[in-house]
Amino acid sequence: MGSEICIRDRDKYGVVWISTTSGLNKIVTNSKNNNDENYLTKIKFTQSFFNNNFNELISKEFISSITEDGNGNLWFGTMGKGVIVYNRKTGTVKNYKNEEDNTGTIGSNYIIKLFTDFAGRVWIGTYGGGLNRFDHTTKNFIRYVNDPENPNSISENKIYDIVDDNEGNLWIGTFSGGLNKLNSKTNVFTRYINHNQNPFSLSNDFIRCLLIDRSKNLWAGTNGGINKTDLKPPKFISFKNNLWDRNSLSDNFVLSIFEDKNKKLWIGSNNGLHKYDPNINGFVYQKIPHNNPRSNEGFVYSIIQDEQGYIWLGTFGGGIIKCDINGKIIKQYLQDNKNKNSIVDNRVNDLFLKDNGDIIAVSYTHLRAHETVLDLECRLLL
Repeated sequence: MGSEICIRDRDKYGVVWISTTSGLNKIVTNSKNNNDENYLTKIKFTQSFFNNNFNELISKEFISSITEDGNGNLWFGTMGKGVIVYNRKTGTVKNYKNEEDNTGTIGSNYIIKLFTDFAGRVWIGTYGGGLNRFDHTTKNFIRYVNDPENPNSISENKIYDIVDDNEGNLWIGTFSGGLNKLNSKTNVFTRYINHNQNPFSLSNDFIRCLLIDRSKNLWAGTNGGINKTDLKPPKFISFKNNLWDRNSLSDNFVLSIFEDKNKKLWIGSNNGLHKYDPNINGFVYQKIPHNNPRSNEGFVYSIIQDEQGYIWLGTFGGGIIKCDINGKIIKQYLQDNKNKNSIVDNRVNDLFLKDNGDIIAVSYTHLRAHETVLDLECRLLL
């Protein structure tokens, strides 16, 4: 059976966490030998070790997102059990869930996105409960929800992605309400949506992924192509699939956007991997090996780069794929029942990379504890 993999982020120790449909994994890649043959042999996918309380709490949950707060705690978003926070220093676990009559709790137990801003604050994008921010002082959640009577409120309560700019403003992608900007000084939302009569509006109101590149351009991946703008919209430039243009996107469903160390932009879609070429203002794309009948060239749900410069892709049905800096596929990692060090499932929802180069993984259905020597070494880092 295929697997969904979403490679997202890394923590301050350099470990990438991978959430799959079958468990939490980390990828151990911190070999000091950069020879690729030796480097690859060092890679092991090890299952969650944490502690019994954590494993019991999260063992049957779909983990949708991971982040690390300003204090080094790991936050895990679930689809049904709210947010689970693992304190590295004490080994304790805290579960934050919605309480119907308590507005200081999280707005929904269904978490789509966790995000830590430049100030170290954790923001939570929920499915139906709006945008939430955790207050570290009061231990309460502050909710930002849609108010039909207030055009300066958030446009809808289903949040898909969150980024922040260098002025502290938050940019929020929603399921059907387009793009929102939260002014950090006034707490006022500004909405940007599609207008069919305006070619410089958003191409689609379903925002799947967001990125602010190092040139301060905002990129928004949607169900109708990818959009580019500076941080002072409303002028958006859209890129869509064009059957007559070989340098256009191969598919309009954009699932992931990533900027590498060389400022190259990578885009994952429902049909393969794309690299943006500013010289032609278009894209070069390639097929991804997979086992997914719904895609010709492979779903690329997420993209990340490790300390050695390698690009890692998360796919649906194709496991994890390692590429060189030009996008050439080096190796594909798949679940193997005969290999205890393989990834637990080919469908991974989220990856988190630690500063020492390790990659750690999470799954939808359960976390399984499996100790190896590498597990014990990495436990010290946690």
